Amino acid sequence: MPMFSTQFYVVVTAAIALSTPSWAQDSKTAHQTGMSIAKKRGYPNPNCYADVFASHAAKNAQGQWNAPTGKAAVGYKNEQQTKCGISI
Repeated sequence: MPMFSTQFYVVVTAAIALSTPSWAQDSKTAHQTGMSIAKKRGYPNPNCYADVFASHAAKNAQGQWNAPTGKAAVGYKNEQQTKCGISI
């Protein structure tokens, strides 16, 4: 059985890390994601939307920030309406 040096394992580990899909390396914060969504949708106060989004969002299995859905969305939607005047 061939013996591999520590340097070999370091190189292999680095190659694997560099080949990780871009979505797995997404370093966007929840607030940045909220700002992006608000701007795409044309909301009048994107910073307010982003603040509320960031306080409620959670990362999914793909590492993307998502707003709550179902029963968990009730408080989120109410806060967007009362704080930001956005009905979603």
